[in-house]
Parts: sequence; C-alpha cells; structure tokens
Amino acid sequence: MHVSAARIPAVSRLPDRGPQHYLDHLRFTRRMIQRNLENSALTPYDLQVLGAILSQADFLESRWNWVEELYHRFPQTLVHCDFAHYNLRVRRGERGINLIAFDWEMAGRGVPAPDIAELSGRGVPRRRGTGDFADPELVAYWSIIREAWSGLDLSAIKELAELGAVFRSLAAISWESESIGRGWWPVKELHGYQVDLAVALEHLGFPR
Repeated sequence: MHVSAARIPAVSRLPDRGPQHYLDHLRFTRRMIQRNLENSALTPYDLQVLGAILSQADFLESRWNWVEELYHRFPQTLVHCDFAHYNLRVRRGERGINLIAFDWEMAGRGVPAPDIAELSGRGVPRRRGTGDFADPELVAYWSIIREAWSGLDLSAIKELAELGAVFRSLAAISWESESIGRGWWPVKELHGYQVDLAVALEHLGFPR
C-alpha cells in the first residue's frame, strides 16, 4: 500500500498527517491539562504524572524542528494512522488470502511512520524488543519497499518506526486528554503513554 499509493497523484489531496498534525495533538494536551490542574480531586501522584507530560511537551516542542527534519527524510504516501490488529482482518478470496484494513477515519498523507510503528510493536500501547534489528516485521517491511525506496536502509526503517512511536504516543495522549474536559482523569493511561513517548525519544537520540 505504501509503495503503490506514493505513485498516485490524488494522495496529495488527502488530509495532512505530517508534523503539524501531531504538534496540534501536543498543544491540545497541554491546554487541557493546564486548564484543569487546579482540580482538588488530583492526588500528588496525579500531579507528578501530569507535570511530567507538560515538561515532556515543552521539551519536545522546543526541538520540533528536529522532528520535522527527520520527517522530511522519508517519502510521503497514503498512511492509515491506526494500522493495528483490531482494525485488520484476513479474508480468503478467489485470488488467495487478502489483508483487509478497516477504520480509515484518521488516514491521510504522510510518511509511513505510524503504520510501521504499530506492526513492529513500537506503537501505542505496546512495545517489544530492544535489539537494533530484532524486529522481524521491520525486516519483512524493508524487504518489500527496498526496491522502490532504495535510499532507505534497515537502520532508516527502524528510525522511521521510532518516529511513528512518537507520533502515535502524542495522538494517544491527546485522545485520553479529551476525557479531562468531561471530568475524568485517566492518569494511569496517560502515564503509560508518557513513558512510551520517553522511550521513543530516547531511541531517536533525545534525552529523557
């Protein structure tokens, strides 16, 4: 999908799912948290988690030009943005076995980072493996796209997946933050995504 869609001119008219889209998620999260920090129901632990998210957001935004530079090293194409197991089905047809993806509401134009973050196990809410090239899914992905995108080696694909983990974490934190305005504080979930974001940033060369 990524390779073939990159050749279709109409993809350029899809919604932008580039750095600005995820920066908007970051800023929304910060506004929602800051607006509700005086809530008396918050425990010291809650405030510690929320403070960590705010510090992380400020730090990342101050270096957002680096995120943009990394983003523009990769080709743009059709990206699903929620390419997770719960949105996938395997179907057997006359031409063999097909993989069918559902729930395209977040799809748009961007680099494949969010999609391969999920398939490699770096997506929210799960992460696995720590070896440089330990992910067989990334190796399989690279073996398919390497002919079309010859400028990307396996190291670049791993970096792309880590960038996708950053994007998916920012989106997940933003979605959870929507609950804050409705009086519910999903602090446990927010903390998990904040940690996942910290790991992805560290793997990309950012300090914690």
